[in-house]
Amino acid sequence: LSHQQVLGLKESRSNPWARLAVAIQLAGDTESLEQLLEHRPAVFEAVADLCAATQQWTHAIAFYSRLLSRDAGNPEVRVKRGKVKAVL
Repeated sequence: LSHQQVLGLKESRSNPWARLAVAIQLAGDTESLEQLLEHRPAVFEAVADLCAATQQWTHAIAFYSRLLSRDAGNPEVRVKRGKVKAVL
Protein backbone atom coordinates (compact mmCIF):
# COMPACT_ATOMS: atom_id res chain seq x y z
CA LEU A 1 0.00 0.00 0.00
CA SER A 2 1.52 3.28 -1.04
CA HIS A 3 1.55 6.38 1.10
CA GLN A 4 -0.74 8.07 -1.44
CA GLN A 5 -3.30 5.26 -1.19
CA VAL A 6 -3.46 5.70 2.57
CA LEU A 7 -3.78 9.47 2.22
CA GLY A 8 -6.45 9.00 -0.42
CA LEU A 9 -8.82 7.21 1.91
CA LYS A 10 -11.73 9.57 2.46
CA GLU A 11 -12.09 9.36 6.21
CA SER A 12 -8.43 9.03 7.07
CA ARG A 13 -7.69 12.53 5.80
CA SER A 14 -10.18 14.36 7.98
CA ASN A 15 -10.70 12.15 11.03
CA PRO A 16 -7.80 11.52 13.43
CA TRP A 17 -9.54 8.43 14.83
CA ALA A 18 -9.82 7.01 11.33
CA ARG A 19 -6.13 7.72 10.71
CA LEU A 20 -5.34 5.83 13.93
CA ALA A 21 -7.58 2.92 12.86
CA VAL A 22 -5.85 2.73 9.47
CA ALA A 23 -2.43 2.71 11.15
CA ILE A 24 -3.54 -0.05 13.54
CA GLN A 25 -4.96 -2.07 10.63
CA LEU A 26 -1.71 -1.67 8.69
CA ALA A 27 0.22 -2.85 11.76
CA GLY A 28 -2.02 -5.92 11.97
CA ASP A 29 -3.05 -5.31 15.59
CA THR A 30 -6.53 -6.84 15.49
CA GLU A 31 -7.18 -6.58 19.22
CA SER A 32 -6.40 -2.84 19.36
CA LEU A 33 -8.47 -2.24 16.23
CA GLU A 34 -11.49 -3.98 17.74
CA GLN A 35 -11.15 -1.90 20.91
CA LEU A 36 -10.96 1.31 18.88
CA LEU A 37 -13.95 0.34 16.74
CA GLU A 38 -15.96 -0.43 19.87
CA HIS A 39 -15.41 3.12 21.12
CA ARG A 40 -15.32 4.90 17.75
CA PRO A 41 -17.66 3.06 15.34
CA ALA A 42 -17.48 5.93 12.85
CA VAL A 43 -14.10 4.66 11.65
CA PHE A 44 -15.50 1.40 10.23
CA GLU A 45 -15.74 2.90 6.74
CA ALA A 46 -12.10 4.05 6.71
CA VAL A 47 -10.92 0.58 7.72
CA ALA A 48 -13.21 -1.07 5.17
CA ASP A 49 -11.91 1.28 2.46
CA LEU A 50 -8.33 0.41 3.43
CA CYS A 51 -9.10 -3.31 3.21
CA ALA A 52 -10.66 -2.82 -0.21
CA ALA A 53 -7.70 -0.72 -1.40
CA THR A 54 -5.30 -3.47 -0.34
CA GLN A 55 -7.46 -6.19 -1.89
CA GLN A 56 -8.35 -7.77 1.45
CA TRP A 57 -11.79 -8.50 0.06
CA THR A 58 -13.25 -10.63 2.84
CA HIS A 59 -12.12 -8.16 5.51
CA ALA A 60 -13.55 -5.26 3.50
CA ILE A 61 -16.91 -7.02 3.18
CA ALA A 62 -16.92 -7.79 6.90
CA PHE A 63 -16.22 -4.18 7.87
CA TYR A 64 -18.77 -2.77 5.38
CA SER A 65 -21.33 -5.27 6.69
CA ARG A 66 -20.64 -4.29 10.29
CA LEU A 67 -21.07 -0.65 9.33
CA LEU A 68 -24.36 -1.43 7.58
CA SER A 69 -25.60 -3.27 10.67
CA ARG A 70 -25.33 0.09 12.45
CA ASP A 71 -26.58 2.23 9.53
CA ALA A 72 -28.59 0.07 7.12
CA GLY A 73 -29.75 3.03 5.05
CA ASN A 74 -26.29 4.15 3.90
CA PRO A 75 -26.36 3.79 0.09
CA GLU A 76 -22.68 4.71 -0.38
CA VAL A 77 -21.55 1.86 1.86
CA ARG A 78 -23.98 -0.56 0.17
CA VAL A 79 -22.45 0.33 -3.20
CA LYS A 80 -18.90 -0.08 -1.90
CA ARG A 81 -19.74 -3.48 -0.40
CA GLY A 82 -21.43 -4.51 -3.64
CA LYS A 83 -18.35 -3.58 -5.68
CA VAL A 84 -16.12 -5.63 -3.39
CA LYS A 85 -18.50 -8.61 -3.57
CA ALA A 86 -18.46 -8.35 -7.37
CA VAL A 87 -14.69 -8.85 -7.32
CA LEU A 88 -15.13 -12.15 -5.53
